[in-house]
Amino acid sequence: MGSSANIFDQLLTDLCDVLAKATYGTGADDVYGQPAQNYKTQLTAWPCRVTTMTGGREFMVGKEFTKNTFKVFMRLPEETDSGVPFQMNPHNWLYITTANGVPLPKPYYLNITAVNDPSLLGHHLECIAEEVIP
Repeated sequence: MGSSANIFDQLLTDLCDVLAKATYGTGADDVYGQPAQNYKTQLTAWPCRVTTMTGGREFMVGKEFTKNTFKVFMRLPEETDSGVPFQMNPHNWLYITTANGVPLPKPYYLNITAVNDPSLLGHHLECIAEEVIP
């Protein structure tokens, strides 16, 4: 029988890119008149598991948007390509590209609102993330 780490890793059937907001772009604004934003990819095709949280949907009738909340499980590398320790935080974004091994027709950008290390031992991270649908 394999170790629990191997079982956990087998459950990471989704892939995501981890992005950080780099700068505000110059030139054209977005459709809302806000400066365009640029992102820097910190991790590519990183194994994760995306789950929809129960009760994670909010609707605003007056503003007409929906907010879906997800919990994303993942392991993180100890350091980036430059040798600097990687720090996942609410300033990062997740770009979910594959679900259960199947490429998504429309990748999801998820805004991370919380990052938890439930065991406090660095076994894995649980990220609470939101997708706002206008």
